[in-house]
Amino acid sequence: MKNRINPFLAPNHQSGVVVVLAAMCVAMLAVGCAPRVYSPPVRTAGLSSPATVGDGRVGVQVSGSHPVAGIGSDPGSPPETAGVRVRYGLAPKVDLLVEGGGSYANNWPQSDAFDILAIGGAAGLKYRFAEFAAVDAGLGFGGSKVGGFLGPDIGIVVGYENELFVPFLGFHFGLSIPVFSNELTGTSTPFPSGTPEEYAVEPQLTTYTTTEAGFRLQLGASGGFHGNLLAGIQLVNVSSGDSVVRTDAGAGSDEGDPDAGQGTWYYAITGGVEFVF
Repeated sequence: MKNRINPFLAPNHQSGVVVVLAAMCVAMLAVGCAPRVYSPPVRTAGLSSPATVGDGRVGVQVSGSHPVAGIGSDPGSPPETAGVRVRYGLAPKVDLLVEGGGSYANNWPQSDAFDILAIGGAAGLKYRFAEFAAVDAGLGFGGSKVGGFLGPDIGIVVGYENELFVPFLGFHFGLSIPVFSNELTGTSTPFPSGTPEEYAVEPQLTTYTTTEAGFRLQLGASGGFHGNLLAGIQLVNVSSGDSVVRTDAGAGSDEGDPDAGQGTWYYAITGGVEFVF
């Protein structure tokens, strides 16, 4: 049997790929070729169909999300999230929401100096205004090594409610506003220059726009103690001002422009389990 050569591993093709990647980075004017940070998300927990928990009842959910694919120019990984959400039924169609959780973002593969682990909490209300739809809104806050953050979050979810398998589609928009933020500094070697540079980055006002499709599998009757298994997939857009505030290359120094903007899109898988009593 003759040996087969993968054309993409041949030297000529390897050099061609490098040239193409270099051209892409130059075209992006370093938007994707330098460390970037974002103010962490204020909403880290909670998959939800339109149903409320019920008057006087309590639901406790543990959930998380994991990014699986990026569609943006930033080379770092989107945030992973995990948290606990408690729902309390204030009325048949109104829930009080309280949650706590965290997120972790590996913002630059070459250096952990730009990684951000954030811890925070949030509180809000959910109102089921129709059999198939509900809205929720809340305020979150937290902190990390780059300072504090806070912001509002608002969303809507629609679904086909029943006693077994509930498909749903949701949309959320949230702001993360840096409070008493500070700079992160570190050395990195941006592609394609190959020259080590010192970067200083600082989070800017960040928006999170999330579209989520999922399902809730109910285990047990609604009137008594029961469980819910939830899973879904998210499409998330993250956008903010340019977080690179300073970079030193050789003898020169360039100031970043917070008004220039940066952003990325990514897919994430989500899952959770809830107990209602």
